Amino acid sequence: GGGLSLRGLADFAWALGASSSFGAAEAEELLPLWESVQRELLRRLQERAPEDCASKAPAELADFASKVLVVLSACNLSGFLLDGTVQLARQTLLSLGRALQRLRAPQRSETPGLAEWQRAEGPATPGQPRVVLDLADMLVVQKPPGWQVDDGKDEPDPDAGRGGERLSSFVQSLLPVKRWPILGETTHQRGFIHRLDVPTSGLILVAKTYDAYYDLQLQLVTGKMPREYVVLCHGWVNPKRREIQARVQWGAHGRDAASSVSLSGRPSRTKLKVLAHALLGGQAFSLLAIRIATGRRHQIRLHTAHVGFPTACE
Repeated sequence: GGGLSLRGLADFAWALGASSSFGAAEAEELLPLWESVQRELLRRLQERAPEDCASKAPAELADFASKVLVVLSACNLSGFLLDGTVQLARQTLLSLGRALQRLRAPQRSETPGLAEWQRAEGPATPGQPRVVLDLADMLVVQKPPGWQVDDGKDEPDPDAGRGGERLSSFVQSLLPVKRWPILGETTHQRGFIHRLDVPTSGLILVAKTYDAYYDLQLQLVTGKMPREYVVLCHGWVNPKRREIQARVQWGAHGRDAASSVSLSGRPSRTKLKVLAHALLGGQAFSLLAIRIATGRRHQIRLHTAHVGFPTACE
């Protein structure tokens, strides 16, 4: 409602989403509430004129953007996110990102492109990350197993072990933080758009600029950027299974503790397709294509184990 601060609106939207299931009947009953949340968000976005962004402190801009993303994420998971809400949020977040870029990094980097740098240095070392795509405002990095996507939310990650490598160190060795300040800011996840568990390999999106960061985050929280994985599981999963729903909760010590499936956790959904069954050394395995509709920590491992098919490899 109009009496809520933006932080209060974000907290309310998140609590409303966390208390809901994915059931259609319950969702319909909550539709008026989700519409009210979005009307209030639209009012806040309309008040934030582009020229207003230039006059605000960087910390205030980042806090405003983070709360907007929380509300959008909760509305998207509810299934009632409106196109008009997304369009205005995108305009506001991009204006905010450009303002931050001018404040924090007024001069564009003159360093050579990474493709040129890597050609000069030779091929990537086995077991080390490598850049697979270098654009003006973002990177795509191939993360090998054993590397932590250290976005500042949990340091160190308990899965990393004593010898865990940090992906931010690799990125910052290519792009100096003085010229690309977002890569050193934990308020912007050091530019990392998403995470992968330490034992997992895969592609990681890294924003070089603030406007790219908010553009990509908006796509992520509104479901425009699907996250897909190939997972090898123990046992033979029924080919008719298409989805796993189970609430996921962080441990008692926050992100530094292991996550678990719990009735008091947050609603979490994993979509899957069985690609193949196999026998190896007398053991049964299933190869799965997985798309996560929510991004809870350790979600894939927890969900597959919850239904009796723990992961062997991601």
